[in-house]
This record gives sequence, C-alpha cells and structure tokens, in this order.
Amino acid sequence: MSSDHPKLRAILAGIVLIALLAGAAALRFHRIGAKSLWLDEAATMKYMGLPFVQAIWAVEAYDAHPPLYYSLLHLWLHGSTGGARARAFSATVSVATLLVFYGLARVFLARPASLLATLLLAVSALQVYFAQEARLYALAVFFVTLSWYFLARLVAGRRLARWPLWLGLALANTAAVYTLYYTLFSMAAQGVVLLALWRSIGRKLIVPWVAWQLLPVCLFALYVPQILTRLRGLRGLAPPAGRTVLSPEGLSETASQFTSGFLSTLVPKRTAPLVRIDLPNGETVHVRRVRQSAVNLLRALTAGLGLLALAAGLAGWRRGFRTAPTLTLIWLLGPIVFLALLPIRGHTYEPKHLLFAAPALALLPAMGLAGARGLLKAFPAAVVLLWLGANAFSLAEYFDPRVEKENWRDAIHELAEYVEPGDIVVFNPPPVSLPFAYYYTPARTGCECPLTLEVNAPLPSEPLHPGTLRLDPQRVAGQRRLWLLEAKSNVAIPNPRIAEMLKPYPVLPPFPRQYDDLVGSIRVQLYDTRLPPPKSAP
Repeated sequence: MSSDHPKLRAILAGIVLIALLAGAAALRFHRIGAKSLWLDEAATMKYMGLPFVQAIWAVEAYDAHPPLYYSLLHLWLHGSTGGARARAFSATVSVATLLVFYGLARVFLARPASLLATLLLAVSALQVYFAQEARLYALAVFFVTLSWYFLARLVAGRRLARWPLWLGLALANTAAVYTLYYTLFSMAAQGVVLLALWRSIGRKLIVPWVAWQLLPVCLFALYVPQILTRLRGLRGLAPPAGRTVLSPEGLSETASQFTSGFLSTLVPKRTAPLVRIDLPNGETVHVRRVRQSAVNLLRALTAGLGLLALAAGLAGWRRGFRTAPTLTLIWLLGPIVFLALLPIRGHTYEPKHLLFAAPALALLPAMGLAGARGLLKAFPAAVVLLWLGANAFSLAEYFDPRVEKENWRDAIHELAEYVEPGDIVVFNPPPVSLPFAYYYTPARTGCECPLTLEVNAPLPSEPLHPGTLRLDPQRVAGQRRLWLLEAKSNVAIPNPRIAEMLKPYPVLPPFPRQYDDLVGSIRVQLYDTRLPPPKSAP
C-alpha cells in the first residue's frame, strides 16, 4: 500500500491525534490534587457541599457567575468533596476541547496543520493551569470552541439548510453564557465575522445567524436581572494600578498568559531570595523579594511571542485563503475589543476571563504554515518552536512541588499544630473563612480543636457583612488568644485597620508566617490577647 494512500494517511492522523489527546490528558491530570485549593476553589467546594437545589440557589444569590458549571460539577462529584475530583472535571472537559478544536481546524486546514494546531493547544500552559482548577473557565473554553466549530462549518459549507449546525451553534452559545458572562463577547464576535465576510458569504448567513441567536437570547433572558445586579455592584470598583483590558499592562499580561501561561510570574517568584523584614511592632517576617523588573522583562518577552504568533497567522494570509484567518483573528481579538468598550473596572478583568479566546492564538501559527509560501514558511515554523519551548518551560515551573496557587492547606495545618481550645479566629477579608472551613477538619488536619469562629467582619464603624459578627476589641481583650488569617490577591483585599487594631498585642512565636504563592499571599499570626492592651491603643 502506498504511503500516499488516503486511508493510510487518515489512519496515521488518527493515531497521532489519539497520542496528542493522551499526552494532553497526562499533562492535565499530572499531580492534579497535589496543590492546595485556593480561595475561589474553596468557594466552589462550599457550594458542592450543599444539596443540589440549595447549591444552585446559593450560586445565584452569592456567586458572580451563572449556575451551569456548578450544576454539572455537582452531578460529577455525586456527593464527594474531594478537590482532586472536582479538578478532574475541568481536566476532562479540557481534553474534550482538544477534540473539538481539531475538528474546527480540519474545516480549513489539512491534517498535518490541524494536528500541529492541536499540539500547540495541548501544551498551552494556560490551558493546563485552568484544566487543574475547580472553576468554570475550562468549561467555558469548551462551549465557546464548540460554537466556533459550528460557525466554521457553516462559513466553509455556505449551506443555509444545515439546521443541525445552526441548532448546535445556538445551544453551544447558550451553554457558554450560562457558564461565564464574558462569553457574550464571543457571540458578538461571531456576528463581526459574518460582517467581515459580507461580500463573499456573510450576507447569506447573517439573517439565519441572527434568527438562531434568538434562542440563546431568549433562554438567557431569565438571567438578565442577575447580570444587572452584578454590574451595579461592579460600577464603583477602580482598576487596580490603573490596569484595564486595553491598558499597556492589561494587554501585555493578556498576551503573555495566552502565549506561555504564568511564566512571567512563576520564574521571578520561585527564584527570588528570602528577605527578613523587621516590622515596627517587633514582628519579623521572611518574604520573597520579587524584582518587578524581572517580571516586566519576562512579561514583555512572552507578550512579544504572542505578537509573533499573531503575525505568523497573517503570514499565511493570501488570495483564496482569507476566510480562516479572518474567523480566527476575530475570535481572538473581538472579545478584547468588546470588553474594552464596557465601563467595567477593578479586578473584574483578568486574562482568565477571556480564556475562551486563547485557542485562536494557538491556531494562528499552524494556519500561517499552511498558507505561507517559500521562505516565508520559516517564520511561522520558528514561532511554533518558540511556543513549544516557552510552554514546556512554563509547565516545568508550574509542576514544581514548591509552587502553589494559594497554600491554604499548609497554612491551616500549621495553625492546627498550635491551636488551643477557645482560640478566636479572625478572617480578613471574610471570604478567608471558606478555605479555613474546607481544610480545618479531622480528615484534612488530623485534629479539630474547638474554636470561636465569630470575628470575621469589618470594624464596628464599617459596613457589616451578612452573617458575621463585628470585631469588638473590648470583648476580645483579656480572654483568649486570637488568630489572624489574612489573604491578599486580586480577589481578596484585607482590611488594614484590623491588623492595626491588634498591633498592641504581642505576637506569639513561631508566628507570623507568610506564604507567597502564585495567586496571592497568605499571612498567619497568633496574638496573645489575654492581657488588655495599653490604654493608649485604639
């Protein structure tokens, strides 16, 4: 049988695809339960500990995201509260995304280029990272990739009568927006694709596209009041350090993470030296002093690789090969532009919120190789090699046992070693109580000493969080020891006045302890409040 026989080539491509999926699964399941849950994952597990109906009601009342992910995860866990099992759901969905992505690439590209694009997405450090997180982002990527697969089939086939494709597109978009609000920008970008291809095929598809999108619009209309409530709560937020989606920092961080995951953060944090800091109140902490210049340099380099991947896709742009690059570029850039047009600020934008657009960037270098001619092929080939090297390095850093997302497990284990009956625990900010409640159990720490979990709210002069008690200095003093658990990250901002109020009390050794991790930092302190503070203390 000739090596050029179509059936043999199809069999070989199938074998390579299976190998790619197996390798991708190995990456996504590797040490999947080794790292501690971080704050948001602990929130997920809190919902999963409730009966199904109560869990969905709790998500609608308190969570910032729609309920589909939580519904499917609850069914997947079937009563389990294991973090590794919850993460396995995201890992499984991420592997399924690769199969859909290959099918999407095959709509426009030959098998070798499609397999190459799938390889680039399989080793994407960012995709692997969120495939190992008990959060909704991997599921959002799956549904969005599925919807673009259906759109690609419609655009390439130019057949309006393919109602199963239209139905699949509508249902995939519906599932996407019920998973993550930001996927609405992906739906809008699909309309832009049809407008951009207006002369060739867009005018034939725009009317049925609008008609079929009424299905997700109508199905999602029930959740519009929830969106408006969330938006009202976000209006007052200010962008941290001036970062927005189109700010230089926001764009460079997005390009960097899409290209190589958290490489620009992982390397400087892991290699930074430990520095002893003597605080004014006599406390001593050891923290890693990360050089911001090193972070900025690595971010610029990896963001530059993202721009090269974008340019590699343009290198294949030629007459007769425009539809695929147009669709891919708008899939990648459209959501960024639409998000920039909204007056949303604060930590409401992080690159992970647009993770569903990242597969398009993996498609571009392979598309450039398929479309480029002559010596121009060397450019996308070089980009592919750089991509593989950067992501291999990023994954090696991420899988390092010393790297944690947010090390609540060790922080709570250490607290459990020194806790005494009747100790008071202060959570600053209040959501810190979520990982504490998850890890402070006999099954996870070996003990569960009785504690008073009542002081986890702002000071008396500040707004009271529902279901919590106020921090009363007069009641605390002269009775028991007090633990202060603080977390600082993009989603957790501690109240500095709580630590200031406790400053007069001595800190008992071996504390304070600080954990500087990938997502944020955790600080554990034990105050001796059995004696009243000096009268001059606030």
